This record gives sequence, structure tokens and C-alpha cells, in this order.
Amino acid sequence: MHAPTHIFSIRLVVFIILLTLPLSGWADDSSCLECHDDVEQMINEAYYVHEPVRDKKCQVCHAKTIVEAPVVVEQPQQQSSYIIAYKQPRAEQQQPIKWLVENFTPASHQYALLLERSLRDNLILDLWYEQGGKRTHQMPTPALDSLEVQEPAYQMLSIDDLHLNNFDTRLVSRATLHWTTNEPSRCTTSYGNNSPDTLFEEDDLYTYDHKIELRNFTEVGYVVDITCRDPYRRVKTTETFNILNLPINDRETPLKSANEEKFALKQLQGKLWVEVITPDPASLSVGVQDNPEGQTIEEPVIPQTNADTPSVADNTTEEDEHIVLNDELYTTTQVCHKCHTGLEPGQSHPVNVMPPLNMTIPPEYKRLRNGKISCMSCHTVHGGNEEYRLIKKSKKALCIGCHTNY
Repeated sequence: MHAPTHIFSIRLVVFIILLTLPLSGWADDSSCLECHDDVEQMINEAYYVHEPVRDKKCQVCHAKTIVEAPVVVEQPQQQSSYIIAYKQPRAEQQQPIKWLVENFTPASHQYALLLERSLRDNLILDLWYEQGGKRTHQMPTPALDSLEVQEPAYQMLSIDDLHLNNFDTRLVSRATLHWTTNEPSRCTTSYGNNSPDTLFEEDDLYTYDHKIELRNFTEVGYVVDITCRDPYRRVKTTETFNILNLPINDRETPLKSANEEKFALKQLQGKLWVEVITPDPASLSVGVQDNPEGQTIEEPVIPQTNADTPSVADNTTEEDEHIVLNDELYTTTQVCHKCHTGLEPGQSHPVNVMPPLNMTIPPEYKRLRNGKISCMSCHTVHGGNEEYRLIKKSKKALCIGCHTNY
């Protein structure tokens, strides 16, 4: 007689518990794909898709949550020059910085193109110098309609000065392929021994000077083709060529740079165009941040110059606000341990570490803004066509990309 009532009570308790669970790990986040359509395309095309991505639970990795007290990250004991870093406490910030674009390849002259809907009150520029460390600049974001309009130069986009340097075939074949463009551009390089089947895309920023390190090519060389796009949507593609037919020039002539850091903001087709010129090559990260009420920004607004670049104030409504995201370090290293809990020291490559000073890291191994290695240095972010979502076709190929004496 009482069994049905007892079962009903249990079901009611379970239902109430489910209602109290946080939605971030359970909700169907398919609405994310309304903007991130490139991820949806990847889901449809990639052979190996990360499980939360496949299930469209983006917030499992990306939504900012309260984390446990700081602990030391267990790392393999290395008898090498790796510098082991430790997990730092992640203070809950009232006004987190949202990083929009990043360039991990140091350059002296680079540009960022920012969508108006992504902008906030303050613009943050992080510059990472190989010798001088980090410098951060913060300034108010001006309204787009107050800025000079950046007009395109009336010339065809061109790819020039293709050449090699650091050419070496003694142990592991390697060479650095260089080229320039007459407009700031982002380029995609396809290369391979028999056909250009390996793809490398440059980072988010636009530059004039481009390079990629190529390794493990055979005595017949690599076949390569390059496609570059400027911010005005003009495209230039080379014919497929063999790197062994290019001149070797070990005396590089760097582009002219400034004696000090210079910045310029302009409007380009309804977007903010940011130009950064530095005296020495630097990696650049551009972010935005809401300005707490009453806080003033000490640094003056960037002066407008005749250089090439834009900006803006965004009147987003509360409904348009994006969820608060985990920072890059947490998303690309620490969040992985939420599911991958069985990794013991020595079973996985150390992360959040600087590579040895004498090691050259190929550009396809993505690193953090400060140059450190993360899980995403070896694994594709959301999905790929190689097992374990490796960026190379085998574990050995992955290792010898950096460890050339493997």
C-alpha cells in the first residue's frame, strides 16, 4: 500500500536535486554555434571531436567557475632545462579581461582588427618581448565614429621576397621560409613532401613580415603554396613551388621599426583597426575590459597618426552579454584535469612550462602568450582528423617536431 508513495517521494527528491544543479555543465550550449559557426563546421567534418564539443556542452570547458584552493600541478621530474610552473590561485575578478586576438610570433609591426560588438570600455595591449619581458598598455576605447577612416591603398595585394634562411640538413632537415606582403595580411601556408597537405594558419593579427619553420623535408624538398588575405578582403595565392628552388639569404633585413612603442587607432569598415609598432619584435595580445564605475584610466588616449589602423564604444545590452569565460591558462591546461584525472607524472608532457632556451618550437605548436607550452600545443582545440586530436600524424612526428635529437 505504501510502496507507490515511497517511490513518488524518492522521485520528487531526485527531481528537486536536479533542479538545484548548476546548468553550466548540463545545458545544451548549441546557441554558442550561432556565432561560432566554424566550430559547427568542424563538428560536421572532423573525424575525432572532443566529447564536450560533440555534445555541444561548451560551458564545461569555457564557463568561468569557482575552482579549488591552489595546489602544485604534478609534473614529471625533468633532467632538462624546463622551468616547471605551478598552478596559481585564480582570483575572481569583478572585471575580467577578455582577450580577443593574439599573435605568438614576435613582430615589430602588427595590426589587430576588432569587431564592434566585442569591444568594452577599456582596450588592453599586452606586449611580450623576448628579452625585455611584458609591457601592458591600457586606454579608454574611443567611439568608432570619432576616428579617422582607414582607406585601402589602391594596389593589388602581392607576396614578395620569398627566400629561405637557417637552412640545415645535417641531422634533421630544417629551414625557415620568409616572405613579405605589401599590405598587412594574414597568411595560410600549405606544405608537404609530395603535395601541400599540411596546413598552417598564422595567428589573429595582420603583419607585413611572414615566416614559418619547415622541418623533416626530404632530399627533394617540400612543395608549398601560400595564400594571404588583407583586411580589405583581397586575396593573393602563390603558385605551388618547391622550397629548394628559393634563394637562401641568412642576412635578414628587418622592416623599419620605431625607436619607441607607437600606437594608432582607426576605423576600418565598421571595425576597430589597431596598429602597434615596437622597437624590437614582440608578441601581442589585444583584450578588452569593462571599466568599473568611477575608475579613471591614467594612460592618455593613443594619438591618431598617419599609420595604418581602428576602435569603438559598444552599447551592448544585458541580453547581448557573453558568459564570463575562463582565462586562457586555465582553459588550455588546468581545465583538462577535470576529466583527464588519470595522468601520472611521467605519463604526459609537462604544461605551463617554458621550453629550453636552445629549443626551437615550430609555429604549428601553439603556445601561451608568454611562450609557455600548454595542452593545446600538441592537441587540436575542438577536433581533428588524427587520433587523440594530435597536431601531427603520429606520436613520433609530434615529438621530433621540437625534440630534433629524438
